[in-house]
Parts: sequence; structure tokens; C-alpha cells
Amino acid sequence: MPHDDLEVFPLERRHQMLELLRRDGKVVARDLAKELSVSIDTVRRDLNHLVQEGFVQRVHGGAILASPPVEPVLMRQGRNLEQKQAAARKALSLIRPGQIVFIDIGTTLDEMARVVDRGLRFTVVTRNLRLALLLAERTEAEVVLLGGQVNRMDLAASGATMAREIANIRADLCFLGLCGIHLEVGLTTRRLEEVELFRAIIQSSGAVVGVGTKEKVGTAGPFVIGPVTQLDYLAVAPELPEAEAAGFRRQGVTLL
Repeated sequence: MPHDDLEVFPLERRHQMLELLRRDGKVVARDLAKELSVSIDTVRRDLNHLVQEGFVQRVHGGAILASPPVEPVLMRQGRNLEQKQAAARKALSLIRPGQIVFIDIGTTLDEMARVVDRGLRFTVVTRNLRLALLLAERTEAEVVLLGGQVNRMDLAASGATMAREIANIRADLCFLGLCGIHLEVGLTTRRLEEVELFRAIIQSSGAVVGVGTKEKVGTAGPFVIGPVTQLDYLAVAPELPEAEAAGFRRQGVTLL
């Protein structure tokens, strides 16, 4: 019989749930109830508590890890720098001279501007103010800056008309910073207003590249952009475990 909170404190039980999530990538409420010897109602309460604390994202029948919370870009820029630069170099290996590419927002994408070959001649379309300035200062790239209201959190432009602006461009590649990516849930974001922008960029691009650090893989935000199959390439550092990498390959995604 389930013993609920009599033998295991809620904090310890929630810690066990998070460990199982990190191990398996997803938990099912009924399986958790059996494994932890508690009632299904207790599991649901615990999962809802973890949602409120920002650790997990509920999915049908259970939960997965939540993508990291949104913070101002200037607070994030120096974290995991070596990993970000490694992922950026993988992504840059796809760009050829003369191509037109979308590069969106994210501190890993900012590193593309810092490690790119200064003499590479290509055209970048972006709403990312930091990236645009870095490329204009450091490289031979032609930079096209999309217009809109500046979001101080990301130092990037956004707005209702931007998706229509993007629809008039045909790019060879687009590089999307990963907020959350999960094999079952797909590509996600924490901001509803970004969903249509991401979909417009994907629709206008010949190939789609997800770029980020390993911590974003296996997590999800609350708003779904689309399935993992929308990606052609995934540039992540450090390397994914083979079992996880194989899951992406089965979905047609090439890991760089």
C-alpha cells in the first residue's frame, strides 16, 4: 500500500523524482507512484510543486525537465563559454561563402560572431543586436538587421510585422538558439510571441540548425514550435550520450 509522506519527506521524494527525470528524460505519474510507493495524487501534487518551482514541465501522464529560465542576456553571456564556442564552431562548419543565413538570438549564437573566420563573405539576416554589431565590427559579412521593438532581456528586436518581413527572405540556412529540445515534445520556447517568429524563420530556410549547450537537450518550455524533425542539423556541446544521439538520428537529424 502507498505510504505517501509517512516515511519519505516531500522534499526528499521530489529530489528522487528529479533524479529519475535526469536519468530517464521523462517520468510517468503512475510509474512514479509504484516506484516511490505513494498514491497517484501525491505524485501529481509533487509534480505540480516542481512545475511551480520551474524544475519540470508537465506532459500528458507525467513530466519532463523544464528548459532553463529566461534571464537577461548580459547575465548569461559568460556561462559555459567553452561549450558555447565549441557548439558555435560546429554550426559555422555548415556556412559556405556567398550564402544567406538567418542567425537568431542566444548567447551560443553570439559566439558564432566571435569565432567565425573574419574573411568569410556571407550575408547574415538577424534580429540580434549584439550579433549584428559583433559581425559588423569583426568580419567581412554583410549584415541585414530586422526591425522591431527592442527587447531589453535579449537585446533583440521583435514585433508583429517581423514574421511577414522574414517571409520575404529565402535563406540557405537558419541557426536557432535552443531554449528546449525534447525528442517527444519537440522544439519549444518559453515565450508565446516567439513561436510564429521561429516558424517563419524555419519556413523561409533551406536547412535548419539547432545550436546550444547540452543542458538544453531533453528539456522543454511551455510553447511548442514544432517537432524535432524540423531540424536538419544539431550542433551541441559537449557531445550527447550515444543513446540520446541515436534518438535524434532516427528522427533524421544530423549531429555535428
